[in-house]
Amino acid sequence: MEGWIKLHRQWLDSMTIQSLNAEQQAIALQILLRANHKPAEWVDPSRGSTVKVGVGQLITSRSKIANEWFKNDKNLTEQKTRTTLKRLEKINFLTITSTNWYTLITVVNYGKWQGANQEVNQESNQDLTKTQPGLNQHPNHKQEVKNVKNEKNNKNIYTEEFEIFYKSYPRKIAKKQAFKNWNTRLKEKVNPDDLIKAAKNYAIECERNKTEQKFIKHPSTFIGSNKGFEDYIEVSSNLVDFKPRDKEIDYRDEEIARNRWITNGGDPDEFIYQRGSS
Repeated sequence: MEGWIKLHRQWLDSMTIQSLNAEQQAIALQILLRANHKPAEWVDPSRGSTVKVGVGQLITSRSKIANEWFKNDKNLTEQKTRTTLKRLEKINFLTITSTNWYTLITVVNYGKWQGANQEVNQESNQDLTKTQPGLNQHPNHKQEVKNVKNEKNNKNIYTEEFEIFYKSYPRKIAKKQAFKNWNTRLKEKVNPDDLIKAAKNYAIECERNKTEQKFIKHPSTFIGSNKGFEDYIEVSSNLVDFKPRDKEIDYRDEEIARNRWITNGGDPDEFIYQRGSS
């Protein structure tokens, strides 16, 4: 492999990238290094057919990443590679298009990380659309376009994961400070999924106890330096038994219990509501 790439300093400042652990960042960098900087063709050895691969794209597999890219490093197994690729896809760093014969990875906003114009990535998407229209129609395509537009329209936009957290939290106040504390927790390698889960669990508790708004913690306090959110990441049991206060609001307690069951990974079809004594 020849040539070189540019890496924009936004990599150091991006809270999305900093939310990844060291192994995940290493894989992300390898993908950037190995992605095409110009359109090329790849020959499928199993069928002998030629596949066009655009700018910011590459064809690989979990096995190749773990065994060839990192030379069987015990810290980078195929399972960790699979988890990393899912994580990178979730944060819209890349998209994955799989067929029965190969996997095509597309780096979202390839030009952004290269310090080039967005036109570079648009060229890649257009090339993919022309050469492989069937593959390009994957579920994340509309979301990718939406994210690109958001980045252009507002450089200070809140991250998607923070918006999920803030929407789930029971009190909407001091959003800017909450986002600042959110970023601080991510720098400490706190999993954003845990923060979201904690917000949902706290919201359920506040709803159950009918906590007045003025007594609900500010979101910035909840994820502040005291880390109050840690008390709400896990609950004592999956099956939550809420005692209804009266018949008029009994249905709300059941819904709260059901939401909490699902939030903690329970199967909606297996939920059983145990009504407390009145």
